[in-house]
Amino acid sequence: MVKPKLTNLLVLGGGEIATRGFSFLAFSYLGHNLAPEDMGLYGSALAVLMFGMLSIDQGLGIHGSRGIARNPADTNSLVRRIVSVQVWLSTGVYGLIWLSTAILPLDPTLVILLRGLGLALFGAPFLLNWVFQGHNEMFWYAIPMATRQLVFLIIVLLLVRGPDDLTKLPLAEIGGVALASLIFVQAYRKKGFEFAIDLKSSWDRELFKEALPIGASNLIWALRTYLPILIVLGTLGSHDAGLFEPGHRIIMVFLAFLGVYFTNSFPAMSAAAVHAPQELWVLIRSTLKMSVLACMIGALAVTWASKLLIGLVVGQEYITTESLRSMVLLAWLLPVVACRRCAMNGLIVLNHQASEFRCSLGGLMLLVVLLIPMTSHFGLGGCSSSILIAEVFATAITWMSFNRLAKKYGIKG
Repeated sequence: MVKPKLTNLLVLGGGEIATRGFSFLAFSYLGHNLAPEDMGLYGSALAVLMFGMLSIDQGLGIHGSRGIARNPADTNSLVRRIVSVQVWLSTGVYGLIWLSTAILPLDPTLVILLRGLGLALFGAPFLLNWVFQGHNEMFWYAIPMATRQLVFLIIVLLLVRGPDDLTKLPLAEIGGVALASLIFVQAYRKKGFEFAIDLKSSWDRELFKEALPIGASNLIWALRTYLPILIVLGTLGSHDAGLFEPGHRIIMVFLAFLGVYFTNSFPAMSAAAVHAPQELWVLIRSTLKMSVLACMIGALAVTWASKLLIGLVVGQEYITTESLRSMVLLAWLLPVVACRRCAMNGLIVLNHQASEFRCSLGGLMLLVVLLIPMTSHFGLGGCSSSILIAEVFATAITWMSFNRLAKKYGIKG
């Protein structure tokens, strides 16, 4: 049976610890040196940046990684096609950000943050971590991303001393993305591959057809994850957005570590789906047991230590009844997301990403219905409850979809 490599898991885990550690140190430093209002504006701008990154990715990274895992000889062709498309997408997304900030009545500081952070989008096409994931070379998947966050941390420590330095934060993001992109491209070339782009023929209909459902699903996931902070900003104000951000950021770190496990198992699932379909369910079942159990333990730990965590990370100013309640509710996203990722990856490796997209869209639609009224009436706790309810619903329908498909193909024994 095709199995994920333990050494790769250890490398990914170490890289993720470094990546999230540097990011968390920077976040903690900012929390202790900026007011909650400032953190609310910055967190909202980062949410928009995440949407921009995923709009550029469009699922092309997952599609490319899956293609490389199945046929490594396609590497040069896939990189040329995908990077070319993403260069044009980054230009379009940044143009939309600039236009939106010119038209909408936004806080002037938020406008500066959005336009500055948006410049980092031009480096997104050159973040070739998906290439090394496809080749099962997780060292080069992890190291540039850790370097990105280290550079971000160093620049933050050098430039940010207080609220007056808030608008300098985009420099840190741009610097980190630029260096990570350079490392990825150089590592790719040193592996003997040819790095080339073709902007004149970058519209690739077949590529979009295959990848767009994955990209749309990822974008919907980002909306379900990051739209709430924008709703809190618009509904309750920047102070409450700042109180929501620490708990949300802490849970996102836990989810990132969960992502390491699924990143490592994805190439094995992709290969099994083609070469040994009957073994796919064995991989999914073992992944489900291990990830959900670990996440249950993590959720219980966060529930017990929520006050301690927020106090240590960003300071006592951020500890309120609302912020603690919000963080505890978000903690229970961990086992729910773990459960959903198993079925989601199963659908993707079987080339049924359109089904996964419909499930993601269902979760988003429920979130949109719940988010504004529950946030308005119940504050941060209502916002977090909306996220949790929508994720449970999306998980249920994703597993229903995968079970129907598995039964159709006779995968489950």
